[in-house]
Amino acid sequence: MITPAWISLGSNMGDRRGLLDDAVAALADCGGVIVKSVSSYHETQPVGGPPGQGPFLNAAAELETTLTPHRLLEVLQTIERRARRVREVRWGERTLDLDILIFGNKFLETNDLKLPHPRLALRRFVLEPLVEIAPQVRDRMTNRTAADLLANLNRRPRLLAIDSEDDPLNQTLFRALVNDLPAFGIRSEELRSLRVPSEDPLIDLIETLLGQAEAIRASRWAAETLRVPWIVMDFCLDREVRRAARSWWGTIHPAQWRVREPEMSDGLRRVRLAVKAALSPTLVLVLPGKEDEGRKPAQSTVPQLRPDGDDPLWITEEVLATCRGIAGA
Repeated sequence: MITPAWISLGSNMGDRRGLLDDAVAALADCGGVIVKSVSSYHETQPVGGPPGQGPFLNAAAELETTLTPHRLLEVLQTIERRARRVREVRWGERTLDLDILIFGNKFLETNDLKLPHPRLALRRFVLEPLVEIAPQVRDRMTNRTAADLLANLNRRPRLLAIDSEDDPLNQTLFRALVNDLPAFGIRSEELRSLRVPSEDPLIDLIETLLGQAEAIRASRWAAETLRVPWIVMDFCLDREVRRAARSWWGTIHPAQWRVREPEMSDGLRRVRLAVKAALSPTLVLVLPGKEDEGRKPAQSTVPQLRPDGDDPLWITEEVLATCRGIAGA
């Protein structure tokens, strides 16, 4: 069976253009692979990793293949080894970097290969060449086209939401991101402290969520006025809407369901409209927790960043590098 696939290519060592040309030629000579198109070469500055690195040349290529995803990965890694690619330093210099971005409609989650690529929706240096050759190719994780994902990165101001059940880690990341991006910060706890809790848990939940949505709208206006490129909030509004919907049923006695259901439905509608009216996040930082179900296709239309590991410094470094890469800085 022939499957369409899209890959990224990158180099920031040696004869960058020659290395990319050789990689494309090697793919064309590989049995079971047809190179359909290749983007132009885009020069980008490295973000993250050791200082002093040279700029990258990045490209994207469309393939047709009869190989399995893992067999194609083996082919790419063989081509990298021929180019003397080494993997010693995180985000370090490399002669050649080849990644599978999308493999047909395949979803895969293994230790050595994840499809679609888990960072596809958040890497400008990947999306720009991909949009050049395949603007309508669809990312199965967000169900959005490559062109739409790139447009998402170009919105101003950009909004980062932290989805975490670990409050100390949440606040550590929040402070670091607000200081280092820099960004406007919105704390959920501060918003709750401005309200007088009601005796009705349903109304209390609705008003809390509406207040969060209003704070996002206000911060968006302020960020646009002062030209601050990022807004960071220590909560994920969409996640809280889903939690609230579950909480409403849990706090209402079965005998009251019939009476309260219209009010609950109207409250949920109001909150969802407020969420839609507020600035939709550019990305959501998802940290593992008991409620996290892992990566799933079409889980959210908002791109998610799921860092590897749980070390706060490691996570902060990855999030900062991702945000700076989105901004093209």
